Amino acid sequence: MLVLTRRPNETIRINGRVRVTVLGFKGRGKVRIGIEASPDIEIDREEVWERKQEQPGHNAARVPASGAHDPPAGRGHKKRAPAGRRPLRGR
Repeated sequence: MLVLTRRPNETIRINGRVRVTVLGFKGRGKVRIGIEASPDIEIDREEVWERKQEQPGHNAARVPASGAHDPPAGRGHKKRAPAGRRPLRGR
């Protein structure tokens, strides 16, 4: 696991296709992050990803070969979010 320190409004890039920005802090132990990625990249919170894996008929081929989990939730792109998801505000 790569561990990075970032301040609010600082960004990291993942493979040139995903941007993760620290938006700020909210309460004790909570960090607000924004994730920007193309619409073809699924972004789920860990618990949502795990529930999807348990669903009957789930396509296991979509799980990355490395076994890595999808990044946490949020969609920073301008396209409309799928039902049940809401895009981050302020963008």
